[in-house]
Amino acid sequence: MARKRIRELDAQASITSTLKLAVDDTSLTSAKRIDISQLDARYGTFFQPCYLEWYQVTGSPVSPIASQGVFEALNVTAATVGVNSSNGLSVNAQGVVTYTGSAADFRVEVNSSLAGTNNDDVHIAIALNGNVQTKSEQSNVMRSGGKDSNIYSQCLLSLSSGNTLTVYVKNNTSNDSVTLGEINVIIEKIS
Repeated sequence: MARKRIRELDAQASITSTLKLAVDDTSLTSAKRIDISQLDARYGTFFQPCYLEWYQVTGSPVSPIASQGVFEALNVTAATVGVNSSNGLSVNAQGVVTYTGSAADFRVEVNSSLAGTNNDDVHIAIALNGNVQTKSEQSNVMRSGGKDSNIYSQCLLSLSSGNTLTVYVKNNTSNDSVTLGEINVIIEKIS
């Protein structure tokens, strides 16, 4: 019975382009025709994409480590925007991302290559308004010969207008500096 009713509604909807078929996800018995303009007015802003990608692949800035085991902002000198939806996310040359939209949840991903003293235990993390998010902390042991080591981090964060995101670094072995090879950061709204 429900499938027959859906076919009837679908056939009626194909007559005019302003009608779409909607099915209640709890039961196929409540299928309805809905004018698409009603959906646009009610949910239009929900479906607007909001994302930002930034990267740095040149310059090799050094991040001095003042104290062993203490997070500090990663020294970024030439953050470049890759892709930006221009819906509330921006980044400055130092890699500080600012959000100016309404409250929402985001996925933040960081993929970095860093060089440091052989066998030093180096960590990165994502900081929200300067506060390191423990759930994002990841580490790797630095390779010999000045070769870069990759560290990847990701987490889900709730952002509000005026919030900032920054990548932080720490050396758990010594206060030897860390050099940024490359970095790619992607921030994407998920709700």
